[in-house]
Amino acid sequence: MKASLFSLLILCSILSCSKSSDPSPTGTGYVSMKINGVEWKSSAGAGALSSGGFSGTGALEVTGGKDVIAIILGNSNNVGTVYKFEDNNERLFQFSRSAPKLSYFIGKDTKGSSGTLTITKTKVVGTITYANATFAGTAVGTDGSKIVITEGKVVNAEVE
Repeated sequence: MKASLFSLLILCSILSCSKSSDPSPTGTGYVSMKINGVEWKSSAGAGALSSGGFSGTGALEVTGGKDVIAIILGNSNNVGTVYKFEDNNERLFQFSRSAPKLSYFIGKDTKGSSGTLTITKTKVVGTITYANATFAGTAVGTDGSKIVITEGKVVNAEVE
C-alpha cells in the first residue's frame, strides 16, 4: 500500500505540471494500451527516465472524472532490458478508473498480478532526450477483479 500512495503522489505532481513549451517530437507524450482488448489512450501524458529509474503517467477525461495511469520503476533505466513489476517493491503499475471507481495494480504485493515493461529506445530532439517503453500484464483491482493489459506504450517520456 505504501507503493500505491507513493505512486499516487508522484502521479498528482506530474499531471499537475503543464509544459506548453514542450518541444516533443510529436507534440505531446502519451500512454496507450489495450484493456481486455479495448483501446485506451491518454489525452495527456508525461514521463521521465533518470539514474533513479523510469516513470510514465497518463490521464484521460471521461464521464465523471479521469482515468489515470501511473508506472513507476525504481533503479530501472536501461534500454532493452525487460523489467518485471512483481520483482521488487520499487516497481508499480496503477490504473485508476472513474467509472466504475476502481484501481488496478501490478506489483510485488499484489497477488495474482504480473507484468513487464521494456524501455525500447531513446531519441534526441534539439537538446531534449526522450524515451519510449512498452508494457503488458495482468492487473488486479481493489475489488479482486482482473484486467489484461496488452500493447501498452509510453511515448516521448522526457529524459532528465
